[in-house]
Amino acid sequence: ALTRRLVQPELLAGVPADKACSLVWHYGLMGIQDRTLGNAIAAHLVSNELLWNLPASDIAHLAEGYALMGQPQPTLFDTLALRITTGGYKWYTNLHEFSAGDTHRTLWACGSPKHCHPGLALALPERL
Repeated sequence: ALTRRLVQPELLAGVPADKACSLVWHYGLMGIQDRTLGNAIAAHLVSNELLWNLPASDIAHLAEGYALMGQPQPTLFDTLALRITTGGYKWYTNLHEFSAGDTHRTLWACGSPKHCHPGLALALPERL
């Protein structure tokens, strides 16, 4: 029932990026593999350009959540890789924002068998 409500575009449009990341992460932690919700949130974040201002901790939660849900989201993670390596709207790289924990969690997520994303994974070791 929650998924049916959340995937409605008018409701999802009001969900801030950090809350969407948290929702994906919590679904992943609970082992809920809801592809409908996962795809809707990924589309919401990418199409509304909400990834550009996410802090590193939210990016780590998002990557980890999708990995735990067993859902590859190539478009979302291509966009995240670009955001991390170019700095989004800020004119510096965002790699320095990643704590060791954020870096570890994101690398783990990018290297998981169902969820490998080489572009994002290659950007992060520079941080270490």
